[in-house]
Amino acid sequence: MYGILLSLSHFFLFYAIFIYTGFTEDFSFTIYTNKFNEFYIEVVVLGFSLICNLMGAIRYIKLLKFTKRWKHL
Repeated sequence: MYGILLSLSHFFLFYAIFIYTGFTEDFSFTIYTNKFNEFYIEVVVLGFSLICNLMGAIRYIKLLKFTKRWKHL
């Protein structure tokens, strides 16, 4: 379940980068015509992906502490 969320967050992150750089204007799946809508979707998507990646980093640090491999880094 967590892996699915992480992969979705990376997909959303790249999609937000495409919206920000304007690459989606050439494709047919552009449904956001307003700059406000693009900014709002971008903030939501970037926030979701950053939260998921932060949860992944915290989980990895807890796993390292649990397996006592923290001192080898």
